[in-house]
Amino acid sequence: MTPIWQAFLATQTFAAGPDSEPSIVALPDFATVRVDGADARTFLQGQFTNDVHDLSPGEWHWSGYLSPKGRLLAVFRLACGDESWTLSLPATVATDLVARLRRFVLRSKVRIGLPEDEATLGIIGIPLGGAPGECVLGDGYLALGLDGDRALVHGDPAALVAIWQNAVAHGARPTGPARWHRMDLEAGAPWIVPANQDQFVPQMVDLDRLGGVSFAKGCYPGQEIVARTHYRGEIKRRLHRASAAADVAPGTVIRAGDAAIGHAVASAPAADGGFLVIAALDRDAAAAATALHAGDVGPVALANVRPFDVAAA
Repeated sequence: MTPIWQAFLATQTFAAGPDSEPSIVALPDFATVRVDGADARTFLQGQFTNDVHDLSPGEWHWSGYLSPKGRLLAVFRLACGDESWTLSLPATVATDLVARLRRFVLRSKVRIGLPEDEATLGIIGIPLGGAPGECVLGDGYLALGLDGDRALVHGDPAALVAIWQNAVAHGARPTGPARWHRMDLEAGAPWIVPANQDQFVPQMVDLDRLGGVSFAKGCYPGQEIVARTHYRGEIKRRLHRASAAADVAPGTVIRAGDAAIGHAVASAPAADGGFLVIAALDRDAAAAATALHAGDVGPVALANVRPFDVAAA
């Protein structure tokens, strides 16, 4: 977090409010990776799960980066600017992703960087980033329009201070990140962090359901495994949501009795107490189980478990 941004946030009063109110939140756990250069589009097309050629300036989509074995090392929102590409992702995997991508640049005219002088905020209930899938490049910032009338904003701290003050003037309440993270998980955002890297094929966490996988584009690392599991219908695990009385860390084993049937992807405080958990689970085993729990020491019981393509009863 930059000193300017940190000093500004220290002057703010944060208070939880009802979900019906607009809010604004600092998101230091998100970062950006910036890619530009004459060969950037072609380079990224050969690295990511989604079709980069489908993106036009002012648009973003979900995508992922895989190990050669087809397992996710990162999931991100990829935004197309006028002359550059921005990856928005958890800060804990950003440096690792930059290092991995740089290995393949070779003679391509591509620059890959991790801006250290930027900050991130989220706005709920006040239009800024356009409709979901759109992005707005403003003076010193990039705003991505998300579901739930949200905007994710990356940029220069001075620009974000102005955006923050304007949002507050229009009724937004400064709050902590709990509501933002919950809304991400309610939308099925399958964030990859160090604790769950290299665990999931994209379809296991429904990245394809989010439109983050192209099965028609050319090769990229891990592509053969992703395509094979898609066309042969071999994916048994899918993303599920559940409720729990306690937090469940990413990567935690989910069990039905003594049998491991999947892993937690993420959790966040629920609106009515407890926690919302999303997990990649064996669909048949989860449906047949009478009880599920997370972890081995002091296991946490999971309730209301259902796949994302099944509505609540």
